Amino acid sequence: MTCFKEYLKKLTGIIRTGDAREESFYPVLADLGQRLVNLHLLCSAELDPPLARFERGGDNRVAKSKKEGLLYDVRTGRVYVNKNQYFAPGPLEVWEYTIGGYQVAAKWLKDRRDR
Repeated sequence: MTCFKEYLKKLTGIIRTGDAREESFYPVLADLGQRLVNLHLLCSAELDPPLARFERGGDNRVAKSKKEGLLYDVRTGRVYVNKNQYFAPGPLEVWEYTIGGYQVAAKWLKDRRDR
């Protein structure tokens, strides 16, 4: 456990949520957690109407490479998962958003390649 604590101390840019010893903190954290769950499960009123739609028919498989269709089209604002299917609209800011050096949307799609 000590080793892990030392590792955490070395990390920079960690989001601090507050002091968990304060009782008033728990209801706030529970509400935020429920909101996050609802957003993740796509059952939040905040997603009505949805920010993006998955368009066109096809096999719903994520292509292996840009050549096969996995790309972002800046001109149309579409995130193509294969040559025929795409998410739209896909703001450039969302496509380029990174955490820990990873482009989040691209990584999420790449982790689902050929499925």
